[in-house]
Amino acid sequence: MLTHPEFDERIPDGAQVVFNLEDNPEFNKWAVKIAHSQQEKEQRIVIVKVKGLTPLPASRLINPKLVLA
Repeated sequence: MLTHPEFDERIPDGAQVVFNLEDNPEFNKWAVKIAHSQQEKEQRIVIVKVKGLTPLPASRLINPKLVLA
């Protein structure tokens, strides 16, 4: 959130945030499944789609996009 403050305004309070990696459909399916299994009644799930991760300490997300599920 420090590196991408524009996301903070768009994520609903109490939402569950899930990361999806562009080239890893198996991980993405698993991550969404876990999110749904933990989802509380009327809780929003927010998916952050990223191209990948970098070794930089500030933010490892490459080109993140926010999707309200």
